[in-house]
Amino acid sequence: KLAIGSAIPDFQLTDQHGRTIRNTDLRGKVVAIDFIYTRCPLPDVCPRLSANFATLQRQFRDPAGDSLLLLSVTVDPEFDTPAVLAEYAHRWSAGPGWRFLTGDVAPLAASLGEIYWAEEGSIGHNSTTSIIGRDGRLAAQLEGSNYRPDQLAHLIARQLENHP
Repeated sequence: KLAIGSAIPDFQLTDQHGRTIRNTDLRGKVVAIDFIYTRCPLPDVCPRLSANFATLQRQFRDPAGDSLLLLSVTVDPEFDTPAVLAEYAHRWSAGPGWRFLTGDVAPLAASLGEIYWAEEGSIGHNSTTSIIGRDGRLAAQLEGSNYRPDQLAHLIARQLENHP
């Protein structure tokens, strides 16, 4: 797991529109990354995380993702194809600044301390949300899904104040 201040590793994932996203695409932006999956049966986990990102999207009003990019990475890439993620994104009214990613997610998840496992037909995971600064380095993390949206908003606002 990366320490605060460490650069996030190279990754290449596919978003809900079938476009490739690499860590180099994030430079100069503040990025919030959470881990979800579309079939999550627990209302207090993935739906809560997605509701928090929906709140952030409205609060920061950066529709094109010019300064802030929200990335929701699936922990169920076998099921959560770009088409499935596009439907999920639509359900949450995700704008262009909120991308849903699939593919070989394990290296990124491991580097950010996201642990996930299959259990009785569902997937368990520890719900780590990470804030990446404009410099591509890990700036802050929140553990679990029970944080308040204003806590995450405060961490993001602090990073947005830091100019490159």
